[in-house]
This record gives sequence, C-alpha cells and structure tokens, in this order.
Amino acid sequence: MSWWTCTRSGSGTPITRCSSSRGPTTAETVFLLLYIRVTSMF
Repeated sequence: MSWWTCTRSGSGTPITRCSSSRGPTTAETVFLLLYIRVTSMF
C-alpha cells in the first residue's frame, strides 16, 4: 500500500517516501482515507 505515496507526492504534501518498502503510517493512512472521501464527493 506504499505505492500511493509516490502518486500523491506531486501535490505538495510531505508524503514522499517512494523508496520505502514499509507500510503506511497512521497519518498517511488517514490522509489517504480523507483523500478518497473528498475525491469521491465530486
């Protein structure tokens, strides 16, 4: 699930750990859930 960190790094967010092989942190998971919720509203 760490692949989306690369796809979202272009929006100016501090999430730029593309080379990391570990899972997302709590903050990254919350950010992803909020992003999906916001984009699904439009």
